[in-house]
Amino acid sequence: MTPQPQTTDPTHPFFLQRTLNFPRALVFQAFTQPEHLLHWWGPKGSSIEVVRLDLHKQGMFLYSMEQGGQKMYGRFVYQDIKAPERLSYTSAFSDENGNAIRAPFHPSWPLEILNILTFEEQDGKTLLTLRGGPVNATPEETQTYVGFMANLQQGMGGTLDQLEAYLAGL
Repeated sequence: MTPQPQTTDPTHPFFLQRTLNFPRALVFQAFTQPEHLLHWWGPKGSSIEVVRLDLHKQGMFLYSMEQGGQKMYGRFVYQDIKAPERLSYTSAFSDENGNAIRAPFHPSWPLEILNILTFEEQDGKTLLTLRGGPVNATPEETQTYVGFMANLQQGMGGTLDQLEAYLAGL
C-alpha cells in the first residue's frame, strides 16, 4: 500500500499509514523486541546491531547501523508505551554511548524527532499510523525537516517493506 502523506499538523508534519497483514501484537513486538528489530529496522541494504534496548519510559533503544562500510549510531528514548496500542519515542543520531549528535547528512537536521506510532487491530490485520516531528527545533531545523518530507516518506516506506517481508517469513 502506498503511504499517504499528510502535513496538516505543524507539530507532527510526518504522517504515514499502512495496513499490515499481521496481528497487532506481533507488529508491536517487531517494533519493541531486539530479536525482531535487527532483522528489518533501517534503510535497505543496511545492517544493524542492537547495543541495548530498555523498553520502559525514558528507556533507550541504542543501535549501530552499517551501510556501505560506514558505521553510525542511533537511539530512541521511549516517551510512552502502551502495549500493543501505542509507542512514542524521540529518535536521534547518537554516539556509541547514546548521546544525541547532529545528523551526518545535514547540519540543520533537528537534533531529536518525536515519533508517535499507533497500532489498531482490524480483523486480524494492523493499521499502523506513524506521526513525527522535530522536538525543540529552531525554525531552520523545522524547515529542513519539512524539506526532507519526500525522503522520509520513501525511507520509512522502504523500512516498512522490510518489516512486512520479515514478518511474512516468520
